[in-house]
Amino acid sequence: GQVSFSDQELRNLQLLFLVIDRTDDGKISAEEVMAWSLDEGERVSEEDAKRVVEAVDADLDGFIGLDDWLWFAHCCRELWLEETNEGK
Repeated sequence: GQVSFSDQELRNLQLLFLVIDRTDDGKISAEEVMAWSLDEGERVSEEDAKRVVEAVDADLDGFIGLDDWLWFAHCCRELWLEETNEGK
């Protein structure tokens, strides 16, 4: 399916990506996931951070790129909408 977000959703997703991408190289590494989680008050192990990257890394380059990020957000939103609709 086509990935579509409102302008505000897209801005918010891009901003969060930029916050997590500390090296400003256009991709999120496991180390950046760990650092961001600490900022958020959670401690994520290196193993778990690598699992997060693997789960979101659609193009299998070992990092989360913006396209991977947006696709993952789209898939999560679709899942959430399905769960919400099942409850009706």
